[in-house]
Amino acid sequence: MATNYVSTRTGKAGTGAGGKHAIYISGLDRHADKIEVQAVIDKNIPASVAKDGLEFFQKADELERANGRSYRSLIVAIPREATDKTAWAQTFTDDLLKDRHAYRLAIHDKGDGNPHAHLMFSERGLKEGKTPKDFFSRQNPKDRLVSHEDWLKNAKALYLTHVQKVAPNYTPPMKGEPKIGPKLKNASPAFEAKRVKRENQVHRIRKGEAEIATLDAYLVDHKTHFAFQHFKPTFEKTPLKTQATIKHRMRLHVSKPNTDGSPKTLKQILEELSQVVARWIADIARENERKAQEAQQRAMEAERERLAAHGGIPRPFDFRPSSKWGRAAQAQTAAASTDPTSRHKP
Repeated sequence: MATNYVSTRTGKAGTGAGGKHAIYISGLDRHADKIEVQAVIDKNIPASVAKDGLEFFQKADELERANGRSYRSLIVAIPREATDKTAWAQTFTDDLLKDRHAYRLAIHDKGDGNPHAHLMFSERGLKEGKTPKDFFSRQNPKDRLVSHEDWLKNAKALYLTHVQKVAPNYTPPMKGEPKIGPKLKNASPAFEAKRVKRENQVHRIRKGEAEIATLDAYLVDHKTHFAFQHFKPTFEKTPLKTQATIKHRMRLHVSKPNTDGSPKTLKQILEELSQVVARWIADIARENERKAQEAQQRAMEAERERLAAHGGIPRPFDFRPSSKWGRAAQAQTAAASTDPTSRHKP
C-alpha cells in the first residue's frame, strides 16, 4: 500500500485557478512533459456550460461570485495493490460524489510506487440551465455538506474502505507511529535497515495497544461485576431483564474514563452509582409500564378493528332474522310474552 494520503484544496474564483489546475493535472500546455499522466476523465459536465472539464472550470473562474470557490480538489494516494488504478480511482470518486457534481479526474503514475489521483469538482449541483451563467448562479446552490468540516473526515473513512477492498490487511498508521515507508527496488542497505527498524517499532506499538485494550476490557468487566454485586440487594426483587439492563448501564458508566483520562476507581464508581441505581430502577419500571400500556392499547385497537370488520357486536334489538322460520319464531315469542295465560305459574 502506498502512503495513506488524502488532502483537499480549493481554488479562488476570478484568479484563473480552476483553469490552471485543470491544465496542470491533465498535463497540457507547459505541463505537457508530465509523463506520469495516465488518464483524464470528465464526468457530469453540463452541455449548456462546456464541452469538457477544462472549459468548465475556466467558466467557473469567470462566472462564480467574487471571492468564491471555483473548484474543490482532492488528492488521494492509490493503493499499489489495485490492478487497475484508473478503475479504482473512478469507483472511489463515484462513491464519493454520487453523480451530484461535475468533475475532472486525472490519474498520475510515474512507476515509482507512488500512484495518486487528482480530483477537482464543482460544489454546485447538476441543475441544467440555458446559459453557463444560470449554472453558476444562486438558482443552482452549492452543496453545503462539501464545505462542512466533517466532509474530509467522511471522505477519509470512505477512502480507507476502498483501500481495504484491494488490500484487506492494510491498517492505517495510528497516532504516534512512525511511517514505515515502501520497499524500494534499488534502496541502499542502510535505508532498508531503517525501514525494517521502523516496521518492528510499529509492530511493537500495535501489539502493546492491543494488550492494553484487552486489559482495559478485563478491568471494566471486573469493576462492573463488583459494583453489580454491591448494589444487588437494592434491585434483587426486580425482574431479571431489569437487572441485565442495569448491569449494561453500569458497564457503560465504568468504561468511560475521568475527564483527565484516568480510569475510575472502585470507590469512585460506588459513590457515583449510590443514587444513580435507584433512579435507573425507577426509570426502567416507568418505561416497562409505558410499554405495557402501549401494548395493551394496540391489542384493544386490533380487537376493535377486528370486530368492526365483522359488523361489530350485535345488540338484542338489532337482531333481524332473515329466514321465514326465524320471523315466525320471533312472532311466536312476542305473542307468548304478551299472553298472561302463557306465563309460568309458581
